[in-house]
Order: sequence, then structure tokens, then C-alpha cells
Amino acid sequence: MHKPLLAASLLAAAIFGCDDHTKSTSPPPKKPVASAPAPAVTGAGGAGGTFSPPPAPAAPEPPPDLVALPHPPDTANHLERARSLKTGGDFLGALAEARRAVHDSPQDDEALDLAAKLARQLGQTGIAEEALSRVVAIRTEDPMPAIALARVVLSTGDAERAAKIGQQAIARDPENPEAYHVTGRAMLSADQLQGAMVMFGKAVEIKPDHGYALNNLGFTYLRANMNDEAVEVLSKAAELLPNVAYVHNNLGVALERAGRKDEAMAEYMLSTTLSPKYVKAMINSERIKKTASLSIDEGATATDANVGPGEDIGSGVVPESGSVEDAVNHLQLPEIESPVE
Repeated sequence: MHKPLLAASLLAAAIFGCDDHTKSTSPPPKKPVASAPAPAVTGAGGAGGTFSPPPAPAAPEPPPDLVALPHPPDTANHLERARSLKTGGDFLGALAEARRAVHDSPQDDEALDLAAKLARQLGQTGIAEEALSRVVAIRTEDPMPAIALARVVLSTGDAERAAKIGQQAIARDPENPEAYHVTGRAMLSADQLQGAMVMFGKAVEIKPDHGYALNNLGFTYLRANMNDEAVEVLSKAAELLPNVAYVHNNLGVALERAGRKDEAMAEYMLSTTLSPKYVKAMINSERIKKTASLSIDEGATATDANVGPGEDIGSGVVPESGSVEDAVNHLQLPEIESPVE
């Protein structure tokens, strides 16, 4: 009786012992690892502050106004002051007053127009161009501001842009000869000879007594080696502008190319009589004397055209330069610009 009980007791102890051994040798469960706290974002207020985005970059300042001249508030009529000073011959003071008037009233086309004319007279091309650009935008149907702007832009050397502005003037008034004339000058400066011929021809068609357009048309013909056509139109130009030295000089070149040397010499001599300091005509006169035995093709060319921006178109005086040894015909392309009115 006791043996079976003892055996059962031992068996139970063995079973319980196995369970305890199993539990004691099993690896303990892993404890969850606490994640490290995220670093605090430091805001503009210092450590631990709330996040603030960086300030937006400041907007760029607008470019300075080339035309308007800021001044302390007052009740003066600056446009009238400008007109008065201009009448008295104080163009610099008049320009300052016109610019003050533009500052007071940015859309005042009369103030802008006067500022442009005065600035151009004083050689301040940037102010003139900007002021005229605004007048063109205000007077949407008037061709004259566009014509004036094209002249200013052409004086800066931007012939292609000047031609586009000239075409804008033509679109505003297809019967204005000056619109075609300034566009022709721009095309000529850009070596667009065919277009220049068309533009000058249209100007002469509208205004047959436009001597300057005739001169420039003749000059273009010379550039294109159309010498007979050049003689015809330059002869008309010389009749209309008998006291303009460079017109007679250009006619002399055309005549020389056409083989009419005696007539060419007469035109060169007349040109130097009208303007004794006109070196280009002097060079041509001396050259034709020295090269009488040479063929016409070896002499006359139409490539040396220059006019300073301040040249007096009435007298045709040019700076003294060059020498009588230069064996090249000098042609003059005038600046056809009205003085400030």
C-alpha cells in the first residue's frame, strides 16, 4: 500500500520540478525601451519656444523714377515755372521744374512732354526716352510722341527698336510724312536699304518738298549703287535746301559716279563755300582733282556717313578731321531733328 503512494508522490515531484526548471531557464521577457524624447525646436523666442518660420525676404525696392524729381510738398505750379524758365533760357532749371511737376502728377502728359524735350536738348537721353515712352502710352492715337521717341532711340544706336516705334507711329497716322521719314532713317542705320527706300519714298510722296527725305533717299540710292536715281533726287534736294552744305556734297558724289566730274566739282566747291570747315567736302574736292585720270569706280563710294548728335544741320559744320589724302568720297547723313520748342 505505501509503495504505490510513494511512487506517485515521487512522480508528482518530478513533474513539478520539470516545470520549475523550464520556467527558470527561459529568458525573461524584454522590457519595452522608451524612445528618446525628440529634441525641442527652438523658436525665435529661445530654447523650448514654439517654432516660427523664418521671415519672408523683403520685397525688392522699385527702381528709381528717372523722370520724377521728388521735392517737399508745396503749392507751387511747377509746370508753369518750367515754362517760364525755358522762355528765359534756363533749360536746366526748367527741366528740374518739369520733373517736379511729373512727381506731383505722374500722368500729366504736358509735363512729361516738356521734360522729354528739355532733357533731349540737354543731352539727358535716358530721361527723354522714359518720359516719351509714358507720353506714347497716354496719347494712344497721337503719332508725334512715337516719332519723337523713335528719334531718341535711334540716337542711342538701337536702330531696330527705333524702326519698330516708327512703324507704330505710321499705324497711328498713315499720312504723316515724318513717321515714314524716321522709320526710313532707322532702317537705313540698320542697313535695310530696300525698306529705307520705301519709307523715304513714301515720305516724299506725301510731302514732295521734304528736302531732307529727298536727301536721305538719294543717300540710300548711293549706298545701293543706284547712281542715276541718286542724281535725280539729290538734285531736287539741293533745290529745296540750297544752303545745306552736305546736300551739295552728296549731290557731288552722285554726279561724280555718273561721270559728270565738272558738275561734281562745282557741287563740292559750293559745299565748302557754304561751310568752310566742312572737311568732307574739302576731301572730295581735293581727291577729284588728284584722281581725274582714275575711273569713277575706283573713286566714289558711299560708305563713310557720319553725323555727330550735336551737328548744326543749318550750317552743315562738322568737326575738323580727316585729311585731303583720303582717297574716298565722304557722304553726310544728316540728323533731321527739330530743336526743343
